[in-house]
Amino acid sequence: MPGGRSSSKLHSQPDETWSQLQKRLIDMPLNLTEFLSAEVAEFIEMKSAAAHTCPGYVLVSLVAVTAFLLSLGATIETSPEMRVKPVLYSLICGPPTTGKF
Repeated sequence: MPGGRSSSKLHSQPDETWSQLQKRLIDMPLNLTEFLSAEVAEFIEMKSAAAHTCPGYVLVSLVAVTAFLLSLGATIETSPEMRVKPVLYSLICGPPTTGKF
């Protein structure tokens, strides 16, 4: 990409191009229950519908925010006496014994 030409082509696209892409992304099938609990999948689908965007965008945004919070040293209080530092891999994939993909 000499001179950033590829990047400038991206930025020079008309708004219509981006709205068509967004519509196509929203229409793409994504079965969240294949890899998330039904409750989490429903939450993501409801939030994406409210924001008029695709569930994949909301999912990726939530993972990015979670990763940022974990980088700040966030903890989970499992009881008044116990706090746990979560690991992003375990939050997404589950404990080591759950047979991840």
